[in-house]
Parts: sequence; C-alpha cells; structure tokens
Amino acid sequence: MESAESEKNLKTHLVIIIDLSPNIFLFQRNDSSYEMWLNSLISFCNIHLLMNNENMLHIIGSHYNGNTILYPSESPEGIDFKESNGQYELFTILSRTIHTQIKKAVRQCRQTLETIHQSRTGETIKAHPLISGALAMGLCCIQRYKSDVDSSRIAVIAASNYDSTAFTSQYMNFMNVFFTAQKMGIVIDSCVLSPNEPEDMKDKFSSRGSMSILQQGSDLTSGIYLKVAHVNAFLEYLIWTMLPDSETRQKLVLPTQRKVSYKAACFCHRNLIDIGYVCSVCLSIFCSFSPICSTCNTVFKLGPIPQGIKLKRKPKIK
Repeated sequence: MESAESEKNLKTHLVIIIDLSPNIFLFQRNDSSYEMWLNSLISFCNIHLLMNNENMLHIIGSHYNGNTILYPSESPEGIDFKESNGQYELFTILSRTIHTQIKKAVRQCRQTLETIHQSRTGETIKAHPLISGALAMGLCCIQRYKSDVDSSRIAVIAASNYDSTAFTSQYMNFMNVFFTAQKMGIVIDSCVLSPNEPEDMKDKFSSRGSMSILQQGSDLTSGIYLKVAHVNAFLEYLIWTMLPDSETRQKLVLPTQRKVSYKAACFCHRNLIDIGYVCSVCLSIFCSFSPICSTCNTVFKLGPIPQGIKLKRKPKIK
C-alpha cells in the first residue's frame, strides 16, 4: 500500500516549448484549426496539473527573435484573471495567461518581421524559431527546481514541419542541449503537427520534410518523436504519448521511430552530410578538406604516406 501511494504522489516537472513562428500555416488559415490546436494544448497542461496538485509546469514560447516564458508569467499586467463559473481557479489562470502571452508574442514577432521586410526590400527572411535556446532555458528551469520534484521532462510542440535543413545553423547548440539532457536524465519529447495542406497551400509546403534534429534529440534522450496528421486528434495523441512518465511508458504500446537520420551539418556551408572531415581539436565538421580549421584556426600537419601504399607514377613520354 505504501509503495502504491508513493507512486501516485510522484511530483513531475513538465517544460513545454511551443513554436510561435508567425509563418506557420495555422496562423494563415481562416478556419478554427488554430483555436482547436491551442485549446488542445491548454487542456493537456490542465491534465498534467490535475494529476497531482504539486506538479510543476513551465511553458516557453520560441520564435525567431528570441524565447519567452509564457507560464508562469513574469509580467501579469493586462491579463484578466476573473474566475468563471464552474472552473477551477488554477485552470482559469493558466488558460488566460497562455492566450494573452501567445497573442502578445506573435504580435511582437510580426511587427519585427514587417520592419525588417521594409528595410530589406527584395530579400527573403527565413524566420526559424530558436528552439535550441528554448531547450537550454528549459534545462535551466529543471535544474533550478530539481529538488522540489521527483522527475522532469521536456515536450517540444511545433505546428510547422520544417525541412531538414531549417535548423542547421543551430546544430551545435542542439547537440550540446541533447547531450546535457542525456547526462541529466531528462527526456525530450517532440510532437509535430503536420496535417494535410489545403489546395492553395500545397505548393508552399510541398518541400517540407522531417525535423531530423528533433528526431535525434528524442532518440538520444529516450523520448518520443511524433507526427500528428489531424488537428482533431492532437489532444488524444498528447495524452496518450506525452502525459505518462518514463516508467509508465514501458507498460504501454507507444509509436517508435523505425529510422532516425543522424546526418551532421557541416560548419562551412551548413549542409547535411554523410561523410566529412572532423577537426581533431574542436571536433568541427567540414564537407571538404581544409589545411586550417576555420573554427579554432588549428593547422593540420600532414604526416608521411603510410608504408605499403605505392604511388602511381606518370608514364614517361618517349
């Protein structure tokens, strides 16, 4: 009886990272898909807090201009906390805080993008969110409150299925975060909403691929990488796959990754490569050989040719 009660009273710290890029397709559609996605996310957070009144929750919004802690809010000004009839007070505070903070963050991001577009006419700006920085912030939050909980984990929620080269500029930051989480025993889950695009958006999103960098992080930390095809089933997948802890997941039949791409991004051109050259000092990766490392300026000394290898001589012309 004591062991059963101790298992039920485990305190969990959940850090959720939300993709708030203003160019995701949910913001560009005129239907209720965005509201359904956001309500499902809020319901998932409420269920996490409902399982134990001592559970902790942090929500971080990630966009191309930075990362913001949405919940708990550091500046609650402008948020209406009036209680609604029949709703738990904590759920009211959570839902209204997330709604207000997300609208504020997206509005600021759009204004910044419009300003940049006006100053740089004719240039295309790829506004990819700084998810690696948000993961580092999540690890800091976990480290800060690790003595108050029994277990911690991170969930990355993205509403855009970016191509495989979208986050190559953040490759080293991602790897540092993944190996740090692996050493700390923190599970990183990823859920990417990738529904069927309407007819007018097929050309715009036809080149999207798997977010291989998040696949690598979930595989390294024993987490789950999940792609959801329909917004209607978003909440169901969140509850089924990401709500249980690591011990409970061993008793469930969960989706697994059949093939994980571990391609690395070179430091010179930010391209994903299968075979490359690695600096023996700083471990930088390059797609082509260079006698000097561009990262740490190390000069490579080419030793003598190994014995047993015969050089081909050019035939003499008579």
